[in-house]
Amino acid sequence: MKIPIRRHFRTWFADLRVKRRYGTVNPSAIQLPGCDYFLEIDPTDRRARQILVRDGIRGKATKGARLWRALNDGFKPEVLVDVGLNYGECLMGSTYPTTAALFGFEANPRVFECASRSRKNHPNESQLNFFNILVTDVAGPERSLFVDPSWSGTATAVEGLIRSKETVKEYKIAADLLDNLIPEAAVAGKRMMFKIDIEGYEPKALKGFTRLIGLAREVVGLIEFDTRFLRMADTDPNQFLADLNKVFRVFSCGKRREIQLAEVHSLADLPPARDEASSQHTDLLLIKRTPDWLQCLSTELASQVKKLPAHSK
Repeated sequence: MKIPIRRHFRTWFADLRVKRRYGTVNPSAIQLPGCDYFLEIDPTDRRARQILVRDGIRGKATKGARLWRALNDGFKPEVLVDVGLNYGECLMGSTYPTTAALFGFEANPRVFECASRSRKNHPNESQLNFFNILVTDVAGPERSLFVDPSWSGTATAVEGLIRSKETVKEYKIAADLLDNLIPEAAVAGKRMMFKIDIEGYEPKALKGFTRLIGLAREVVGLIEFDTRFLRMADTDPNQFLADLNKVFRVFSCGKRREIQLAEVHSLADLPPARDEASSQHTDLLLIKRTPDWLQCLSTELASQVKKLPAHSK
């Protein structure tokens, strides 16, 4: 009983701090740690309330947001692409030079509306290009997107992936390739960073991104890798890793909040699942054509990879 009581107390204390700052325990606009501008959210979304509001008030950020900030600081990309934008906690959780090209893609219409309003508050507003679209490998007619309104992070194009079928909503969303949506001129010869977190659709998004990845001078990427999500999307996780290794040097970023980099060639190199019924889940760091990649990373990541040999591709 100690853990639930402790968790209940932490939640109560965080809500008290939230009300002190925003005047309500369910704010519709918040400030991310280290940001002096506001990010708009859906106050009925449990994910937003837990991860962005309560964790944010304690100065905590998601591992994805921490990795994004660290890579932005160290790698200094000229082009930034966020697929699975959600409320914008990665792309709009940092600021950028006035010459940077910024692209955000979010399929969930409800969340996209919040991100679009937040765009007006960001210092790089004029550079932010947002698309309410399903990123995939084949352009064509509208496709189904399945959304649990109570937890925005599980929106997916993979039918059956959301477990709470009672609350799931289905939207019809236009679909297209990143190669079609981002101008070649914005990427060619540039240093590019991307993040793709779209619940099992990562392989399809990457397949429709190959031309631009080839045009960029240097590339660093972050993707979510979940064996259950991938299999439900008809993707063999081991084959996907093999395909990634043909283009990138691939690293697992560790489990949960901890950042621990380890090179990955197969499923055996990933953090193990908790049990046979669980999936192997991690963020993957992808690095392409970056001879000085170690020096590009900020202190937070460099401390984890200093023992690895220099990138040779």
